[in-house]
Amino acid sequence: MCYRQSAPTFSCVNVLQTICSYVFMPLAFVMGVEWADCGPVAKFLGIKVFLNELISYINMSPFIKDRDLKDGNPRISVQSEIIATYALCGFSNFLGLGVLLGGLGPMAPNRRGDMAKLAIRSLVAANIACFMTASIAGKGVMTASMAGNREGL
Repeated sequence: MCYRQSAPTFSCVNVLQTICSYVFMPLAFVMGVEWADCGPVAKFLGIKVFLNELISYINMSPFIKDRDLKDGNPRISVQSEIIATYALCGFSNFLGLGVLLGGLGPMAPNRRGDMAKLAIRSLVAANIACFMTASIAGKGVMTASMAGNREGL
C-alpha cells in the first residue's frame, strides 16, 4: 500500500517523483540544465512521462514565478526554465500512448498486437525528440549568454 493515513506526505506519487528525479537527473544535465537545477527539472520530466505535461507545468510554475523575489522559495535559472519548457512540450507520455492505441486500434483491429509491441518504442522515440529539441534550445540560450546578448533572457 502506497499511502499511510498517519503521514499524508508519503504517497505513491511522491515516491515516483523521487525515483524519477534521480533517474532523469543525468538526462537533464546532458540536455544543458545547470547541475543545481537538475533535481527539480528531472522531477518535472518524470511527471511529464508518467502523468502528463500539464501537471508538470503546474509543478514547475512555483519555481519560475516571482523570480526577482528573494524569499527563499526554490527557483530555477532562466536557462533551465527554457530547457524544461521545451522538454515538457509534447504528448509523449503514457496517457498519450493510450489515446494513440485507443484511436488506432479500431482502425486496424487485427494489428492491435503489433501496435502494442511498438508502443513503448514510440514513447521512447517521442521523448527523445522532445529532449533533443530542448537540448538545441538550451544550446541557443548558452550561446546567446556567452556572446553577451542578454536580450530576451
